[in-house]
Order: sequence, then structure tokens, then C-alpha cells
Amino acid sequence: MTWRALIATAALAALGVPVHAQPAVDNRAAIREAEIKRDLFQMAGDEFRGREAGTLDEMRASIWVADMARAAGLKPAGDIGSYFQWWGLRRVRVGSTSSVTIGGASLAMWTDAIVPSIVDARVEGTVTWVGDAVGSSLDALDLQGKIVAAHVLIPANAPGRDVSLRAMRYARLAVAQRAAQLTRKGASAIILVADSTTESAWDFSATISGRGTYGLDTGSTDQRPKFGTPVVVVRRAMAETLNQRGVTAVIDVRSESFVYPSVNIVGVVPGTDPALKNDYGWSAIFYATRNGDADMIHALVAGGANVNDTADVDPSHAGLTPLMWAAFMNLLPQLDALLEHKPRLDIRDRAGNTALDYAMRFRHHEAVARLKAAAGRQ
Repeated sequence: MTWRALIATAALAALGVPVHAQPAVDNRAAIREAEIKRDLFQMAGDEFRGREAGTLDEMRASIWVADMARAAGLKPAGDIGSYFQWWGLRRVRVGSTSSVTIGGASLAMWTDAIVPSIVDARVEGTVTWVGDAVGSSLDALDLQGKIVAAHVLIPANAPGRDVSLRAMRYARLAVAQRAAQLTRKGASAIILVADSTTESAWDFSATISGRGTYGLDTGSTDQRPKFGTPVVVVRRAMAETLNQRGVTAVIDVRSESFVYPSVNIVGVVPGTDPALKNDYGWSAIFYATRNGDADMIHALVAGGANVNDTADVDPSHAGLTPLMWAAFMNLLPQLDALLEHKPRLDIRDRAGNTALDYAMRFRHHEAVARLKAAAGRQ
């Protein structure tokens, strides 16, 4: 498939318009295996180095996608007339000042030691070795407030041999289960010695753990981790050192948190039929109402959209009109835009509710006032 066909199809799907509902044009002849393979291999190739969010590699890949969108005929719908929609990405990870020292020897982070969970903690003291202890053997030990070292054990419900990325999934599960056992015993810090499967996934696990977490930079996004029990995974060769009497450890884990830009590529394909609906019964005017675009409501009505259109949103809200949805959700700008086009106020959904009923039921007082005023004008 050419990028013109591929991106146009993706844009229509993103707008909630089923491709099969477009005017009957058979584009199957445009689908070519060689072109699909070329484009997929280009995006997934070494040139873009994985396209990690917030990196220059992501920026370069985004420029390439924007160029493909332009070539496909999409109109830019991003910031200031471009294809790019910028947003802040919050990154939290184990900081570069973190360190792990065992028996006086400093371990290289991510090469000799992995910190799978981000915490802010400093713990030092003598190591208590418990090896393979589980069940009653583990229960009999007093580990409260101690630095505890143990073997990683085969996890419950270990992934099967045919599961993709099995070693990584095994390691993550095994470490989490063993750490939980020792945390419940009150350990102040935990050192886990990898088994053969966990060590075989070392490079993968170190890369993923080292990246930390990604999230939108919003008020609800954690900017720092919560204080907790630090967990360190070390290589199998460390078992002998940790099993020595009196060996000490210093675990100093510090997080770092920062924001950098990431980007979406946004383009639109001009539609041809404002009455088209997706498989859920939603037309474009419903999406404009739901997504808060009053200008789009006006444009759609000017283009022939039915302001009294109905949709089967779900069984409990079958037969809703855009006005009912705006009243139900208290979307006042959209409500005003719809009222400008003099919609019918007496339409009832399948449950017998009008737009005014929804506004009154949920005590949206301003919506009630505007609907009553509109009724007085009709």
C-alpha cells in the first residue's frame, strides 16, 4: 500500500469513520506487499534507532512521518499550522549519582547491578544471607530492618517456553515475587542474585530498567517516586561474596525527574459525507460535540450535517441526539453551538428522556437555563 492510501485510511479510522462506509471505491489494487514492507522496514530500521520517546531519534522519525502525511495529501492539523503537536513528557529514572557497593567493591550500575524499581533511599550495613529460604524456613528468620541477600527463585506461573521475550518476562516476574517475599519480612534493602534465566536477560532488563518511566507532564503525574525498599539485582558471581560472614553493603539510590518534548503527527483528510456513521452509530457531529469543538459543529451543519441526528451510544443511551449528549455531559460551548441551529427540543431517546431531562437529572443548572430559554424562543 502506498503511504497516501495507508495514512488516509489511518486518519479516517482515527476520526471514527469506518473505511467501508466511504463512497464505493475499490482501492485494493493499490495494496502492494513490496511497498508495505518498504515503509515498515524504513520506520523500524536502524536509521531511527528505536525512536525512543523524547529523543532526537523520535524527532527524526516524526519528521519522516510528517513528510509522508504531506505526500499523502493530508492537511496539517497540529500546532501553528504544522503537522506537529508538541507535549511535555515526564521522565523519572534512577539517577546517575546512584551507587551500589558490596564488600567494599563498587558495582557498575546496569553492568553489574540493576535497580528494577525507582526509589529514593540510602541503606548501609551488614548483609544477611538467606539464599534459597522460602516458606517456613524464611518465616523463622528475623529480617526486620536488615539488608537481605537471596537467590532469585523460579517464579510461580513462570512464562512458557514458547512465550515471546520469555527470559525478560521470567526475570521481571521472578524478581518481583522474591522482592515481595522479603519486603513482607521487613527488609530495609534487598539484594537478589540472578539465576541463569534472569542473567540471560540481563542486557534487556538493564536497558528497560535504566530508562525508568514515561508519562504526560500533568498535575497527576508522579514527579518523584515514593520512598520504599531499594531492590538491587546482581550477577550470579556475587553469590560467593554475599554468603561471606560480615560482608557489608551500601545501597544509595537517587531518582531524577525531568521533562522534555515529545510530538504527535496530526493531519486530516477532508470528508465527503457528514451523515456517515461508524459502527457505534456515531457521526461527525457527535464527535465534534463530545470532543469540544464548537467551530466544527458549525462547519458540519453548514456542510449538511443533521443537528437532530441520533446515535446508539450504548444500550443505556440509545437514540441520543448531539444536544442530549451536550446536556448530559454539561458541555456548555457545544450546547450553545447546537442551539444556534435550532435543534428540536422535544426529541426523546429510547428511554424517554429529552435533552432538558438529562440536564435536570444531573443538576446542570446552567444547561437547564439555556435549554429553557431556547424553548421559549421556539
